[in-house]
Amino acid sequence: TWVDVTGPGLRPAMETTRLERPAVWTERGTWRGVEATLTLSFAPRAEGCVVTAEVSVGGPGIWRLLGPLVARAADLAVPGDLQRAARILSARAT
Repeated sequence: TWVDVTGPGLRPAMETTRLERPAVWTERGTWRGVEATLTLSFAPRAEGCVVTAEVSVGGPGIWRLLGPLVARAADLAVPGDLQRAARILSARAT
């Protein structure tokens, strides 16, 4: 478990909920009743791997309605986060 520090200043409590090395990683974050889950699936390739991300967001009250919209926004943001992580990891590997 850990606390994530996001760009907008949110601090969700995070936990790994599924780890099947080297194929799947799932983490869940909760913040003020909102729950977001990110699953990363890794497919090996000769030059590294391809990462596929799946995001879901939900919670009580208005979050039940807004969750799919927030998840869609996350779908747009996650590829940039993954590319940044790939650059960081690639730099460490050399």
